[in-house]
Amino acid sequence: MRDGLLVNYLSRVEHPLMDELSVRQRSVLKLGRRCSFDEQHANTVARLSLSLFDSARELDLHKQGQVKRELLYYAAQLHDIGTFISYHNHQANSAYLIRNADLLGFNQDELAIMAGIVYFHRKAFPGRKNPQLKDLDKPDQDVIRIQSVFLRLPKALTAATAGL
Repeated sequence: MRDGLLVNYLSRVEHPLMDELSVRQRSVLKLGRRCSFDEQHANTVARLSLSLFDSARELDLHKQGQVKRELLYYAAQLHDIGTFISYHNHQANSAYLIRNADLLGFNQDELAIMAGIVYFHRKAFPGRKNPQLKDLDKPDQDVIRIQSVFLRLPKALTAATAGL
């Protein structure tokens, strides 16, 4: 019941410019805004994450394509939405919300990847035996391992510069 109330609450807010966005973009932005995310911070972290992704791909450090790049972007947009519930352990709260908020335009595998990336953006590193990874195949686990670094570094850099 508690989960249903949370999802119901998160599905209420609308914005006039939403019609110009894709279903995925609209769905992610709605969830972020319902959770009172820091949109400027999310955009900065997303931009830096994509820059790292692209640079690493140019250096042949990974072979992930455009679809995985897009998932990183959306994960970066939503990485801090769990602070809506509590800052302590917000990475787990963010992952939970991504998995359970009925984001439109995503399949369950994509949601699991995004949730995994977000879950590992702070504190723990994605080890092979971590429960967040147990239901995913090895290629998806590898995507999470790589992309969590692409999210972790910009997050740390923005936190460090915010204290200046």
